[in-house]
Amino acid sequence: MSLINQLIVSNEENAPLCVLVHGRGFDMFAMKVFERALPASTHRLYVQAPFKDPKGGFCWWDISQEQDPFDGVQALGHFLLHELPLIVRSFANQDIALFGYGFSQGAATLS
Repeated sequence: MSLINQLIVSNEENAPLCVLVHGRGFDMFAMKVFERALPASTHRLYVQAPFKDPKGGFCWWDISQEQDPFDGVQALGHFLLHELPLIVRSFANQDIALFGYGFSQGAATLS
């Protein structure tokens, strides 16, 4: 399962890459509120949860159903292990630091 994401690239060489993961009922753009806490010279990768939440937005797992939370965790894990390295490689010849930021359900999934 591929996850919708948006990459904002910094003009700074060797800027760190911050992966931002939203919580239940939001979308990836909700994490933009944290931009003011990040240095301007960072690459930012916003990742969206794969499931529509019944109350609006998206979720990593639907707590109103008998859905196993592992589904969303597995989707993010696959993204981090298989798709994120391709994104990191796109910064050819740069050694970049990688940071993960999550909120609520996104933080639990990320950890």
